[in-house]
Amino acid sequence: MVTIKDIAAKTGFSPTTISLVMNNRRLARYMSASTKKIVRETAAKMGYRPNIFAQALRARRSFMVGLLVYDILDPYCAPIVKEIEATLIPHGYTMLISDLGYDQNRYVEALDILNWRRADGIIAIANHFPNDLEALRKTASITPVVVIGRVTGEKSVPCFVVNDRQGGYLAAQHLLELGHREIGIIWDHSRYQWSTLRWKGVEKAFAGVGLRIDPRNVFLIEDKSSDAGYSAANKLMAQNAKLTAICCVNDLTAIGAVRAVFDAGRSVPEDISVTGFDDLYLARHYNPPLSTVAQPLDRLGQLATQTLLERIAHPKRAMKGAILKPSLVARRSTAPPAPNARRSTTELR
Repeated sequence: MVTIKDIAAKTGFSPTTISLVMNNRRLARYMSASTKKIVRETAAKMGYRPNIFAQALRARRSFMVGLLVYDILDPYCAPIVKEIEATLIPHGYTMLISDLGYDQNRYVEALDILNWRRADGIIAIANHFPNDLEALRKTASITPVVVIGRVTGEKSVPCFVVNDRQGGYLAAQHLLELGHREIGIIWDHSRYQWSTLRWKGVEKAFAGVGLRIDPRNVFLIEDKSSDAGYSAANKLMAQNAKLTAICCVNDLTAIGAVRAVFDAGRSVPEDISVTGFDDLYLARHYNPPLSTVAQPLDRLGQLATQTLLERIAHPKRAMKGAILKPSLVARRSTAPPAPNARRSTTELR
């Protein structure tokens, strides 16, 4: 195993110089760029690896960040997790991931384990976590915690979210501006904060053009999968033959809805337009490419991680969350309704 003394012997610099450079100490800034270059290149050639445990003992840190995620395979989580890791690596941190598999009963236990493992900080992708913030609040009194995907309303637990209300508005407004009035809506049972906020945005868009949502055109689903979207779209089309568009709670249900339209012998968007929400990778490459509301998921992961690392480095520094703007991405799954499509009679009175 290559040590700092081995690099010192090879370069002719003192072990102290090698240590300052390899550990990015403040005093290293007074060294010449050529000295630091020689040290780092020599260390790389010799295969030097820092002793993480020794560093942790000296710094009184574990150099580990805990990550709570409801499903590591969920397309929403993947880009966030990837960006969290990419942001941690340059700072010498690694992740300890706890995948809850949608089992909310493991939520408190997972927080306790991360504390027991002495994580320097915790990131929770919490859009599917329970509304009870007590466990996060308790943990935040011991370990810095940031939340992605849900508004906490707690200064001690800053949140990083996309403006879901605005996103729901953009999705519905897009269809309404195209001229659609007979719009089916596939939504969940609003158990989650983000879903409720998106729904309020949809209602606002309808109200903005003098319409109210016809309950007969709304189908509530239990799970937000493509299969659920497929089934819901079939039932909506059976209930309303005049339907010209379907607004979906997320991309997966929208993809299922598109498939249902085609299987019914109709076309997207010529007969029925479909919108989603999230802008998952699959949405961009589906046939037709899906019109949707894009969430800057990678930016969420980056901001949350940077904020947490700053707090770890400066324990007295306050953390602030952020609300990012979504954006409408219009692709080929939406178009104006056919000329003979009838207008809705659900005008506000």
